[in-house]
Amino acid sequence: MDAVTRVNLHCHSLFSHDGALTPEALADNLAAAGVRYAALTDHDTLEGLPRFQEALKRRGIGYIPGVEITARCDGREMHLLGLGFDADHSELKATLLSLRQARDSGLHSIAGALRNAGTHPPDNDDDDPPASNAAPDGQLDIGAAIDLVHRAGGRAFLAHPFTHEASAGALDTLLPQLKALGLDGIEAIYEPFTEAQRAALVDLARRHNLLVSAGTDVHAAGAAGRPVYGIDMPVGL
Repeated sequence: MDAVTRVNLHCHSLFSHDGALTPEALADNLAAAGVRYAALTDHDTLEGLPRFQEALKRRGIGYIPGVEITARCDGREMHLLGLGFDADHSELKATLLSLRQARDSGLHSIAGALRNAGTHPPDNDDDDPPASNAAPDGQLDIGAAIDLVHRAGGRAFLAHPFTHEASAGALDTLLPQLKALGLDGIEAIYEPFTEAQRAALVDLARRHNLLVSAGTDVHAAGAAGRPVYGIDMPVGL
């Protein structure tokens, strides 16, 4: 039997627009599930990362910076997981703030956005120019999102691939296009998918020389059944 490591590189906290748990409560559940490495990937925000990092440290779990970025590809929404980046990267912070403002049409000012999200813009000295922003209009193309993750020092993975294309054949056509834009990998070990779907994604990753990530996409809110906090990832993928 191949060796596996219990991980969760796709989970959400209350800092995400659709999450429910504090970073500390999430860390408790990850520890109870035997997770050894975890990434908090809240939608378009890094706000929960410091608390999550500290909570994981207290529980002996390895921490990986993460985020789930809302991007556009050929006119449709696509989600990108950024992993292992510099969480203090000013352009990444500024861009994510723009994406959040665009998502919430009820916000009509930066001040309102900050009150709603509990977020502060990147710190700048008075003499420093404003942080660069890859999405000043609140829209981010998938290629630009991948480039942004790379500039922040991370790697970019296509989240839950079968939610973007329903068949392995369609993904076989899409993945080379995304790889040409710099995509590093795909979320092949995704808990909501069947074993057959996961195997097909691992095969696609191998054939296209892409990395593999693993996660459960746990939100602990509005989901049917019991939330799943950990998933086994084969060592060496």
